[in-house]
Amino acid sequence: MGTDAGRKRSILFCLDYFMDAYYGEDISEIHDELVELLEEVIVSPNEDTVIEDALDLLMSYEWPPFPVLEKNIDVIAPQHKPSVLYLLNLKDQFMKEISYERHNK
Repeated sequence: MGTDAGRKRSILFCLDYFMDAYYGEDISEIHDELVELLEEVIVSPNEDTVIEDALDLLMSYEWPPFPVLEKNIDVIAPQHKPSVLYLLNLKDQFMKEISYERHNK
């Protein structure tokens, strides 16, 4: 994606539009590559704001598995590790919440 953090953030901002189902954009042909790119942004040396934007996109619009994050968990910066761990366990957390809601009605 280059080295200019401002440009990276602009690209990530635009991706928000395309990834949001509300706008009805069909990204099915590039979906898997896009998710992998976002994962690569998170595990590569980037400014915190760029990594946070990529994390936000994955948290908002995607569902595990995230193989690049799983494989590179040891290189995730400490300040981003909680968010990455949340992403990696998103499905399990969701299932726990559903189970809790069903049993506590």
